[in-house]
Amino acid sequence: FYINNRKQMVSLQQLENIEFFRYQSLKTMLQTPGFDPLKIEELNLSNYNYYDVPPAPVLKLFPNLKRLFLRNCSISRFTSKNLVEGAPNLQELNLSQNNIKELDDLIELGVLPKLEQLDFTENPICADHIRIRLIEYLLFPEKYKPYNPVKILTASYHHIPYQAKDRKSV
Repeated sequence: FYINNRKQMVSLQQLENIEFFRYQSLKTMLQTPGFDPLKIEELNLSNYNYYDVPPAPVLKLFPNLKRLFLRNCSISRFTSKNLVEGAPNLQELNLSQNNIKELDDLIELGVLPKLEQLDFTENPICADHIRIRLIEYLLFPEKYKPYNPVKILTASYHHIPYQAKDRKSV
């Protein structure tokens, strides 16, 4: 069994040298005969007590990974660097129903160039609606450009109906 990633070949022996930590199920998956990690675009690892995101060397074994689901995995703090380095093509990340309290962990995900959807609902960090808007702004600033109050006031002024005042002739 070899994983061909154009730049590297990973054999079963080399696979033994990668630390999977709590993600032994991924190691088992990779050792399954006929399993091709290059075809994997989505991993659903939800509902297990992982406590952290998969390590970068593990995620690198899935170079075409676009969607990662880590819902209800007892994650409170996580190493964003693992996702940034291990899954740079990630488009969708679900971290909902965990125990995430730190804004810093989420902010660092903003450097993922293809990330379009980040679900971190039902986490303690979501207790305040303003925080959610702040996080959205920090992750996707181009979608939340500041408004120009002068332009808005000018546009409103032009829509006010003109009412001529009666003038008395002197």
